[in-house]
Amino acid sequence: MGILWDMYQQNKINENIGRTDSLDDRVRELELRVSMQERVIRSLIDQLERKFGEDLSGDGQIGLADAGR
Repeated sequence: MGILWDMYQQNKINENIGRTDSLDDRVRELELRVSMQERVIRSLIDQLERKFGEDLSGDGQIGLADAGR
């Protein structure tokens, strides 16, 4: 669950920095946040699959939710 804490901390850092000026910078920041959220979700699914022993992601495997991505 360390990845959730990392994401929370990064969000707080970004709040303190403030808004960026250009549209390109804002898009890059949003893309980074989406990427981080995807990592958190994949990690969470992996951990839930391992804990409950069920394929929650529908990839035919238990665990390794981000395998092949």
